[in-house]
Amino acid sequence: MVNLLDNKEAFLAVKPKFKMIVFIIISLLFLILLLTFKIKTYDNYQTKGYITCDNSCHLVVAIPSNIKFQKIKVNNKNLKYRINKKELKIDEKNLVSYFELVLDINDTYKDKEIVDINFYYNKQRIITKIKERMF
Repeated sequence: MVNLLDNKEAFLAVKPKFKMIVFIIISLLFLILLLTFKIKTYDNYQTKGYITCDNSCHLVVAIPSNIKFQKIKVNNKNLKYRINKKELKIDEKNLVSYFELVLDINDTYKDKEIVDINFYYNKQRIITKIKERMF
């Protein structure tokens, strides 16, 4: 046995046991299946927003009207926010409705800054999302 650990060629020449390979494959498949049934994920909508600062900073952004978001990340940081104004508007040229949101934010941003925003919505288990995409 010591010779196998010291000699690389002899160690690589040893064939793995078939039962061990099957056990590892089954274990990995079970782990993947377990994760798809347990872990919940969000759908996300990425857009850009506009910061306006007077005495306090406000984030102005337009999102589709069918999104009911649960979390917001600005520049990949979780955001504490309060909805100041939510106005439904319609783009008559494309016949699409959207919400124009004005959010009060606590973080420090520069006036007239454009930021990347991720809206997270529709939290579901991974297996549910897979079933919805398939059927």
